[in-house]
Amino acid sequence: MHEHELKQFLLRGWMTHDAMWLKNAIEMVGIERANRLNRAAIRDMTPIEVQRVLAALGMGGVSSFAELKTFLTGAMGLLAGDYFHYRWWWDPADLLRVRVDECFAFKGLTRMGAIAGYQCGLLDRVYRWFDALGLDYAVSPAVEHCTMHHEGRCVREIQFTFSKDESVRSTCKP
Repeated sequence: MHEHELKQFLLRGWMTHDAMWLKNAIEMVGIERANRLNRAAIRDMTPIEVQRVLAALGMGGVSSFAELKTFLTGAMGLLAGDYFHYRWWWDPADLLRVRVDECFAFKGLTRMGAIAGYQCGLLDRVYRWFDALGLDYAVSPAVEHCTMHHEGRCVREIQFTFSKDESVRSTCKP
């Protein structure tokens, strides 16, 4: 098995576990409580994950839009599988535009019949990365539901504000 195939194999195993965990949580406690549990786990996991990604990329933190691009490109290269299809555009005004073309969570939760009540854990995970990095940002639209289901598309704009003071450097919050 080649390195890329091994990575995809491991990521699919992790995502299958994640999907089965959420499926069972929905069946046992309902979609509302499952969403809260899922998002709490994401919130608790992401500072650890960000520290690991920063170390893997040889970065000490993120203090500019260029460093954020390096971090996100590296993180998605490490953590996103071939089954997740998205595009992003990096505007020089520190604005990131993201469009998800094909979402495995949307597909899986639709098959489960739970998509109507699902709160997006995928984008929430990325937002928690920003929080763990100590970044100042605003998301539009600022919604928690699955916009692929409710609006037929998944698009976000994320506006960042970076300090112009070079001595200020964000680091991962423990």
